[in-house]
Amino acid sequence: MTLARDWDFRDVTGYYWSEKFDGCRAYWDGFAMWTRGGNAINLPTAIVGELPVGIALDGEIWCGRGGYIEAMNAVRHNIWTDNARFVVFDAPDAKGNWLQRMKSADAFAGEYIQICKRGKIQYRDHASELAAEIIDAGGEGIMLRSPFVKSYERKRTCNLMRIKKKNLYAPWHGYVAPKTGDAFTDMLYADAEAVFKVERALSHDI
Repeated sequence: MTLARDWDFRDVTGYYWSEKFDGCRAYWDGFAMWTRGGNAINLPTAIVGELPVGIALDGEIWCGRGGYIEAMNAVRHNIWTDNARFVVFDAPDAKGNWLQRMKSADAFAGEYIQICKRGKIQYRDHASELAAEIIDAGGEGIMLRSPFVKSYERKRTCNLMRIKKKNLYAPWHGYVAPKTGDAFTDMLYADAEAVFKVERALSHDI
């Protein structure tokens, strides 16, 4: 499996993006579904019936935004609900860069197999804006993929990065602290924004 690293606040203009799903990682090897840890997943017949035989797909068992516990119960305890879907975000055996691989995966979309929506980062702050929008709507964040990688990677790599709430706001880049509703988190963000304002004032004086 390709494993992500946290976004390091680099400019990712031109990178591809998709939503980060708060489900359980799942890998279809063409014949069976596996967890990231190598455990077999006992799938409902409805999902199995839509999966392609002999073609690998990488994704997550997902039960909608905020449905992590529901997805975990399905994968770990075989307690499946009607919300469960296999969301595909890569096709390991397909050729080409990520967009090209995902185009081949589009053919497998069905009622229980969803193909992730994707796009391209258009300017420097676009990634953080997209992540903030998804987080505000109850999602977990976004994933970023380098456009320069021409095949599926089976390792942890900076060619795949994630932006979540914890690493969305970098005060030294000038982002404004959000209001999350959580007192401790808001205090941390407010402190970070204050540091940024001091650093900016000092740099102007110099």
